[in-house]
Amino acid sequence: SPRSHQGDFLSLANDHDLRSELAVVLGRQLRALRRLFPRLDYNLVLETPPLRDRSHPAAHWTLEILPRTGGIAGFELVSGEWVNAVLPEVAAQKLRQAGGVG
Repeated sequence: SPRSHQGDFLSLANDHDLRSELAVVLGRQLRALRRLFPRLDYNLVLETPPLRDRSHPAAHWTLEILPRTGGIAGFELVSGEWVNAVLPEVAAQKLRQAGGVG
């Protein structure tokens, strides 16, 4: 979750407060992106640890917002890797200015 450690994303199913917190943070971030880029496409990527490792103290899940800032080019198609031309520091500063968390 945004503020506490969770190894298993599915544990949010039984925790209304954590689900609400995630919804608030995700909504804030998406609204900030929409203010900066009204026509921005993005992907949400949920990464979870393998089932056998979800109870390990170091296990955690992540939810990433991947803005689609450019077209798909040869490198992306061949490698499966995505290029983001915006430095993380610049993106974080612009999101903070637009009202997002960061």
